[in-house]
Amino acid sequence: MIETRAPFSFNSTKGGMSLSEIMEQLGETDILESWIEGPHITTYNIDYIIGKCRYEFTSLEPDGTNTIPVTISWYRSKRDADYIEMLLDMTKNEMLDRFSSRNDIGDVISENYELIETGMEGYYYKHLGFTFAFEKNDSVAFIMLNDKNEINGVGAGMDFTVIQSIWGNTEIMEIKLSSSENVAYKVEFVYGMLKFAFISTDSNGDDSILVVSKI
Repeated sequence: MIETRAPFSFNSTKGGMSLSEIMEQLGETDILESWIEGPHITTYNIDYIIGKCRYEFTSLEPDGTNTIPVTISWYRSKRDADYIEMLLDMTKNEMLDRFSSRNDIGDVISENYELIETGMEGYYYKHLGFTFAFEKNDSVAFIMLNDKNEINGVGAGMDFTVIQSIWGNTEIMEIKLSSSENVAYKVEFVYGMLKFAFISTDSNGDDSILVVSKI
Protein backbone atom coordinates (compact mmCIF):
# COMPACT_ATOMS: atom_id res chain seq x y z
CA MET A 1 0.00 0.00 0.00
CA ILE A 2 1.19 3.52 -0.84
CA GLU A 3 0.13 6.52 1.22
CA THR A 4 0.69 9.63 -0.88
CA ARG A 5 1.58 13.07 0.37
CA ALA A 6 0.60 16.50 -0.94
CA PRO A 7 0.91 17.83 -3.59
CA PHE A 8 0.25 14.42 -5.21
CA SER A 9 -2.76 14.57 -7.55
CA PHE A 10 -4.69 11.86 -9.37
CA ASN A 11 -7.07 12.50 -12.28
CA SER A 12 -7.58 16.11 -11.15
CA THR A 13 -8.13 15.06 -7.52
CA LYS A 14 -5.89 15.40 -4.47
CA GLY A 15 -5.91 15.36 -0.69
CA GLY A 16 -7.71 18.30 0.85
CA MET A 17 -10.63 18.15 -1.58
CA SER A 18 -14.02 17.12 -0.26
CA LEU A 19 -15.47 13.70 -1.06
CA SER A 20 -18.22 15.37 -3.11
CA GLU A 21 -15.62 17.27 -5.17
CA ILE A 22 -13.70 14.04 -5.79
CA MET A 23 -16.89 12.27 -6.90
CA GLU A 24 -17.60 15.10 -9.34
CA GLN A 25 -14.29 14.21 -11.01
CA LEU A 26 -14.26 10.40 -10.71
CA GLY A 27 -17.95 9.49 -10.54
CA GLU A 28 -20.54 8.78 -7.85
CA THR A 29 -19.84 5.94 -5.41
CA ASP A 30 -20.90 4.88 -1.90
CA ILE A 31 -19.45 6.71 1.09
CA LEU A 32 -18.50 4.06 3.65
CA GLU A 33 -18.33 4.88 7.35
CA SER A 34 -15.61 3.15 9.36
CA TRP A 35 -13.53 3.86 12.44
CA ILE A 36 -10.02 3.76 13.86
CA GLU A 37 -9.60 1.57 16.93
CA GLY A 38 -8.14 3.03 20.10
CA PRO A 39 -9.36 6.62 19.96
CA HIS A 40 -12.40 5.33 18.01
CA ILE A 41 -12.23 8.04 15.38
CA THR A 42 -14.92 7.75 12.71
CA THR A 43 -13.75 8.00 9.10
CA TYR A 44 -15.63 8.49 5.84
CA ASN A 45 -14.20 6.73 2.79
CA ILE A 46 -14.70 6.36 -0.95
CA ASP A 47 -12.62 4.24 -3.29
CA TYR A 48 -12.20 3.57 -7.01
CA ILE A 49 -10.75 0.58 -8.84
CA ILE A 50 -8.77 1.75 -11.86
CA GLY A 51 -6.55 -0.72 -13.67
CA LYS A 52 -4.97 -2.97 -11.04
CA CYS A 53 -5.03 -0.37 -8.26
CA ARG A 54 -7.50 0.83 -5.64
CA TYR A 55 -7.50 4.56 -4.92
CA GLU A 56 -9.02 5.44 -1.55
CA PHE A 57 -9.90 8.88 -0.21
CA THR A 58 -10.63 9.39 3.50
CA SER A 59 -12.14 12.24 5.49
CA LEU A 60 -12.54 12.61 9.26
CA GLU A 61 -15.44 15.02 8.78
CA PRO A 62 -19.10 13.89 8.48
CA ASP A 63 -19.55 16.29 5.55
CA GLY A 64 -16.57 14.70 3.76
CA THR A 65 -14.40 17.83 3.70
CA ASN A 66 -10.62 18.06 4.01
CA THR A 67 -9.67 14.55 2.82
CA ILE A 68 -6.25 13.15 3.63
CA PRO A 69 -3.91 12.36 0.69
CA VAL A 70 -5.04 9.45 -1.48
CA THR A 71 -4.07 5.90 -0.46
CA ILE A 72 -3.12 3.55 -3.33
CA SER A 73 -3.13 -0.24 -3.00
CA TRP A 74 -3.15 -3.21 -5.36
CA TYR A 75 -6.59 -4.10 -6.69
CA ARG A 76 -6.61 -7.78 -5.70
CA SER A 77 -6.16 -8.79 -2.08
CA LYS A 78 -4.09 -11.96 -1.75
CA ARG A 79 -6.01 -14.42 0.41
CA ASP A 80 -4.60 -17.48 2.12
CA ALA A 81 -6.48 -20.79 1.87
CA ASP A 82 -6.08 -21.31 5.64
CA TYR A 83 -7.78 -17.97 6.23
CA ILE A 84 -10.72 -18.95 4.00
CA GLU A 85 -11.01 -22.31 5.79
CA MET A 86 -11.10 -20.51 9.15
CA LEU A 87 -13.95 -18.31 7.90
CA LEU A 88 -15.88 -21.36 6.71
CA ASP A 89 -15.63 -22.82 10.23
CA MET A 90 -17.34 -19.80 11.80
CA THR A 91 -20.98 -19.43 12.73
CA LYS A 92 -23.12 -16.54 11.53
CA ASN A 93 -22.83 -14.73 14.87
CA GLU A 94 -19.05 -15.24 14.96
CA MET A 95 -18.76 -13.79 11.47
CA LEU A 96 -20.91 -10.78 12.37
CA ASP A 97 -18.88 -10.16 15.53
CA ARG A 98 -15.58 -10.45 13.68
CA PHE A 99 -16.32 -8.05 10.85
CA SER A 100 -18.80 -5.71 12.51
CA SER A 101 -16.65 -4.79 15.50
CA ARG A 102 -13.13 -4.73 14.06
CA ASN A 103 -11.44 -2.18 11.84
CA ASP A 104 -8.21 -3.94 10.87
CA ILE A 105 -9.63 -4.48 7.37
CA GLY A 106 -12.02 -1.53 7.51
CA ASP A 107 -15.25 -3.37 6.79
CA VAL A 108 -18.89 -2.86 7.60
CA ILE A 109 -21.91 -4.76 6.34
CA SER A 110 -23.19 -2.76 3.39
CA GLU A 111 -25.98 -5.06 2.24
CA ASN A 112 -27.80 -8.22 3.25
CA TYR A 113 -30.21 -10.22 1.17
CA GLU A 114 -31.60 -13.66 0.41
CA LEU A 115 -29.37 -15.47 -2.08
CA ILE A 116 -31.63 -16.12 -5.04
CA GLU A 117 -30.02 -19.30 -6.34
CA THR A 118 -29.87 -21.11 -2.99
CA GLY A 119 -32.56 -19.52 -0.84
CA MET A 120 -29.91 -19.06 1.85
CA GLU A 121 -29.44 -15.91 3.85
CA GLY A 122 -26.28 -14.07 2.91
CA TYR A 123 -24.23 -11.05 3.94
CA TYR A 124 -22.07 -9.07 1.55
CA TYR A 125 -19.00 -7.11 2.71
CA LYS A 126 -18.07 -4.62 0.00
CA HIS A 127 -14.48 -3.95 1.04
CA LEU A 128 -13.68 -7.62 1.60
CA GLY A 129 -15.36 -8.64 -1.62
CA PHE A 130 -16.92 -11.59 0.26
CA THR A 131 -20.47 -12.89 0.31
CA PHE A 132 -21.18 -15.33 3.14
CA ALA A 133 -24.08 -17.77 2.72
CA PHE A 134 -25.54 -19.53 5.76
CA GLU A 135 -27.24 -22.84 6.39
CA LYS A 136 -30.40 -22.94 8.50
CA ASN A 137 -28.26 -23.82 11.55
CA ASP A 138 -26.26 -20.57 10.96
CA SER A 139 -23.08 -22.33 9.87
CA VAL A 140 -21.29 -20.91 6.81
CA ALA A 141 -22.33 -22.90 3.73
CA PHE A 142 -19.97 -21.21 1.28
CA ILE A 143 -18.16 -17.97 0.57
CA MET A 144 -18.30 -16.16 -2.77
CA LEU A 145 -15.19 -14.12 -3.49
CA ASN A 146 -15.43 -11.33 -6.04
CA ASP A 147 -12.63 -10.09 -8.27
CA LYS A 148 -11.08 -8.03 -5.49
CA ASN A 149 -9.52 -11.26 -4.21
CA GLU A 150 -6.82 -13.66 -5.33
CA ILE A 151 -5.84 -17.10 -4.00
CA ASN A 152 -2.56 -18.62 -5.17
CA GLY A 153 -2.56 -16.55 -8.35
CA VAL A 154 -6.19 -17.01 -9.41
CA GLY A 155 -9.41 -15.15 -8.72
CA ALA A 156 -12.94 -14.44 -9.85
CA GLY A 157 -13.23 -12.69 -13.18
CA MET A 158 -10.55 -14.84 -14.82
CA ASP A 159 -11.59 -17.15 -17.65
CA PHE A 160 -11.13 -20.91 -17.50
CA THR A 161 -8.04 -20.89 -19.73
CA VAL A 162 -6.19 -18.53 -17.42
CA ILE A 163 -7.30 -20.40 -14.30
CA GLN A 164 -6.23 -23.78 -15.72
CA SER A 165 -2.88 -22.40 -16.86
CA ILE A 166 -2.12 -21.65 -13.21
CA TRP A 167 -3.93 -24.40 -11.28
CA GLY A 168 -3.86 -27.17 -13.89
CA ASN A 169 -6.29 -28.68 -16.38
CA THR A 170 -9.61 -30.02 -15.18
CA GLU A 171 -12.99 -30.84 -16.72
CA ILE A 172 -15.30 -27.99 -17.73
CA MET A 173 -18.74 -29.07 -16.51
CA GLU A 174 -22.11 -27.83 -17.73
CA ILE A 175 -24.61 -27.14 -14.96
CA LYS A 176 -28.20 -25.87 -14.89
CA LEU A 177 -29.05 -22.78 -12.88
CA SER A 178 -31.78 -23.62 -10.38
CA SER A 179 -33.79 -20.45 -10.94
CA SER A 180 -34.00 -20.66 -14.73
CA GLU A 181 -33.61 -22.84 -17.78
CA ASN A 182 -30.22 -21.29 -18.48
CA VAL A 183 -27.02 -23.25 -18.13
CA ALA A 184 -23.68 -22.28 -16.68
CA TYR A 185 -20.19 -23.75 -16.80
CA LYS A 186 -17.93 -24.73 -13.94
CA VAL A 187 -14.41 -25.90 -13.17
CA GLU A 188 -13.59 -27.28 -9.73
CA PHE A 189 -10.40 -27.78 -7.77
CA VAL A 190 -9.93 -29.44 -4.39
CA TYR A 191 -7.10 -28.42 -2.10
CA GLY A 192 -7.02 -29.99 1.34
CA MET A 193 -10.52 -29.68 2.80
CA LEU A 194 -11.60 -26.89 0.45
CA LYS A 195 -13.43 -26.99 -2.89
CA PHE A 196 -12.95 -24.04 -5.24
CA ALA A 197 -15.61 -23.72 -7.94
CA PHE A 198 -15.26 -21.15 -10.74
CA ILE A 199 -18.65 -20.62 -12.40
CA SER A 200 -19.58 -18.63 -15.50
CA THR A 201 -22.53 -18.35 -17.87
CA ASP A 202 -19.96 -18.24 -20.70
CA SER A 203 -18.49 -21.53 -21.93
CA ASN A 204 -15.01 -19.98 -21.91
CA GLY A 205 -15.42 -18.89 -18.30
CA ASP A 206 -15.47 -15.14 -18.89
CA ASP A 207 -16.40 -13.09 -15.81
CA SER A 208 -16.30 -16.16 -13.59
CA ILE A 209 -17.37 -16.11 -9.96
CA LEU A 210 -15.49 -18.04 -7.27
CA VAL A 211 -17.36 -20.10 -4.69
CA VAL A 212 -15.40 -21.77 -1.87
CA SER A 213 -16.86 -24.46 0.37
CA LYS A 214 -15.67 -27.33 2.56
CA ILE A 215 -15.77 -30.88 1.23
